[in-house]
Amino acid sequence: MPKCIAIIPARGGSKRIPRKNIKLFHEKPLIAYSIEAALRSELFDKIIVSTDDEKISKIAKKYGAEVPFLRPKELSDDYTGTGAVVSHALRYLKEKGFEYDFCCTIYATAPLIDEKYIKQGFFKLKKSDASRAFSVTSMPFPIQRTFKITKNDRCQMFWPENITKRSQDLEEAYQDAGQFYWQNMNKKSKDITFGQDSIPIVLPRYLVQDIDTLEDWETAEFLYEAVIKNRKNILFRVDSSSDIGIGHLMRDLVLAEEYKKDKIFFASLNLEGNFNEKILEKGYDLKELNTNNVDEIIGLIKKLKIDFMIIDHYGIDVNYEKRVKEETKVKLLVFDDLYEKHYCDILLNHNICAKKERYKILVPNFTELRCGKNYTLIREEFKKERKKGKKNDFDEKQIKVFLAMGGADHSNININILDVLNKFSNLKIDVVTTTANKNIEKLKDYSKKYKNIKIYINSNNIASFINCCDFAIISPSVIAHEVLFLKTPFIAIKTALNQQDMYEYLLTNNYDVLEKFDTIKLEKIVEKKIKSLKEK
Repeated sequence: MPKCIAIIPARGGSKRIPRKNIKLFHEKPLIAYSIEAALRSELFDKIIVSTDDEKISKIAKKYGAEVPFLRPKELSDDYTGTGAVVSHALRYLKEKGFEYDFCCTIYATAPLIDEKYIKQGFFKLKKSDASRAFSVTSMPFPIQRTFKITKNDRCQMFWPENITKRSQDLEEAYQDAGQFYWQNMNKKSKDITFGQDSIPIVLPRYLVQDIDTLEDWETAEFLYEAVIKNRKNILFRVDSSSDIGIGHLMRDLVLAEEYKKDKIFFASLNLEGNFNEKILEKGYDLKELNTNNVDEIIGLIKKLKIDFMIIDHYGIDVNYEKRVKEETKVKLLVFDDLYEKHYCDILLNHNICAKKERYKILVPNFTELRCGKNYTLIREEFKKERKKGKKNDFDEKQIKVFLAMGGADHSNININILDVLNKFSNLKIDVVTTTANKNIEKLKDYSKKYKNIKIYINSNNIASFINCCDFAIISPSVIAHEVLFLKTPFIAIKTALNQQDMYEYLLTNNYDVLEKFDTIKLEKIVEKKIKSLKEK
């Protein structure tokens, strides 16, 4: 783990709101919220408050920060920028023998700050070649429709050409959210903060409020009361591995986005080939389990004061669910796509083929059934791609194929499919997989023999790949919903028993499907697909 430091500048001479940094905000000093968020993130080796004020120093220490020095007066006036304050703190620490890989500047006036986004910034920056990541939020109104008031008290648009354009047709604009700023200390950049070398971490507008006036303060208090104090604690129980695959986890991450205002926890085993890093990248708290024993999860529910639990796991049965419900009184949502018995408040089968009536004798009378296309989970990037429209310009000399047989490819058929595709001379093939795939090295070695094959591992651009391809080869699993959503032609090959329902649905609706991999049948379908594309 890289060494990280958080620096919270907090001078004592605030003018518009006197003693702002330690003024009580919902019964706590304002600065306490930034310190506590940094502590909850569990990212930092040190959390430093840079202040010139003894009282601020005392309060900062009380809430868990370190104050190793009092800031010099020349760095504590109304004109000193944050950069100079942070540089001073880093120089001081370096002289004491402390150096860091990543530094996060956190403002002391951010009571709505959520450690989830601090963590997102760290993990995104760590994986990238950028030098900075910082908090942003969207503008509430299109800047392209703004105007100024002239000297003679009239209106003048900055961009009058946009007067007749619809708001939804104008590009969204963002602003600095003023909460946190990450910097990779091992990378130097001459670019401005709001430039190409910075990663924006997008916060919802209800978590952003500048506090410069008493009116701002009251608005922030209202938002805190409405959003933060009413948060629920939600726990997802899901595993991923080379054997299980990553589909369950990926759909849970989509569902988690529907609970943005709540506090999200994930409880998972540390299995071989797991994809738990995705949980961390999203900024969620990951609680690593030792067993799949119901007593362990009941203890965790009580410790975290969970209000709502979501189970997405074939290894958890109705008896497990009943014990959880009876001993914790937690509200329980359970994923199911096998038509098994469950004991829960809400049953979710988000497959477009799901049939509510099949659950009538499988769940208690109080269970709410959420089944079918109205509950299908689609990742946000796919919604954005659909808005853009189909990108593809068909070229019969280089037909683009997208291949994804699950993040783990537990049936190990990627290479078999590639053997079939390579019988055709005009195909450009993008293969998407993850580090959960046990056979990833074999796949890499295979691809090196062919210039027309590219392997993408742990890609974040799947929606774009699918939208750009001429046709896709997939399994009839979660990804089938997304391919259908983008209206991309496809071939689906069943690789697991839990795909049977979706396989039958696609077959009934005349889509190209195979019940199992078959070289001859696949070759014929690919031939038919190519012919169909050429005839369009």
